[in-house]
Amino acid sequence: MRVAAFLALPPAPLPLARSGLAAAGTGGAIFTVGGLVCGRPADAFERYDAELDRWMQCAALPVPRSALAAASVGGCIYAVGGESDGSVVTWGQAYLGGDSSGVASQLANGVQSVTGSGDAFAAVKSDG
Repeated sequence: MRVAAFLALPPAPLPLARSGLAAAGTGGAIFTVGGLVCGRPADAFERYDAELDRWMQCAALPVPRSALAAASVGGCIYAVGGESDGSVVTWGQAYLGGDSSGVASQLANGVQSVTGSGDAFAAVKSDG
């Protein structure tokens, strides 16, 4: 049986205070995605680097959302569902080796747009 150790939260507050966000970890970092700010879904995407003890903003989500789920699979962060327009967003960190090959079959139809930056990609689907 593996026993996990719990650490205190980092002293640095999130750059954008909000509720209803999702979080996932990979590569020694914690990522926060979306959330609610003053009752409206947010497009926030942030990375906490535990070694540097600081938060960094990543590329904004193409669709603001709250009450979503996030998971790390194969070094990629995936943000799915939530409240906004009902579409599905997939998000991967290119600098961690992320790409869309693992979800390519899901992106074959219904993609409204694909947005990317130097370190991430996102696909917005119409069928949610």
